[in-house]
Amino acid sequence: MAHRGTGHWFRFGSLCPDSFHMKRALLIAGLWTPVAGTSVALTEVWKMLMLPGDKPLWLMLGTAGAALAMLGPGLWSIDARLYGWKRLEATPRKKNSDLPKNSPND
Repeated sequence: MAHRGTGHWFRFGSLCPDSFHMKRALLIAGLWTPVAGTSVALTEVWKMLMLPGDKPLWLMLGTAGAALAMLGPGLWSIDARLYGWKRLEATPRKKNSDLPKNSPND
């Protein structure tokens, strides 16, 4: 049996199905979340620009991939277990009455 290669995936207007499932599995497991999310977002943008089809769906999937890439892994993800989970907390803002007065008459 002759091996056809991977060129036929692009000729028929679809990407490698194994690649899509790999990205989805990485996002679900929370492994390499920024890399997988960015890859999904870029793939969906490419599909929107180059292929005819369901552009609103690809826009939604690309937006979700970009959001996951920026948010990063969740608390129970593999990334959090391997590298630690980072949590940023904003300090409360000072009220105007708490600020020092800088008038020349003080």
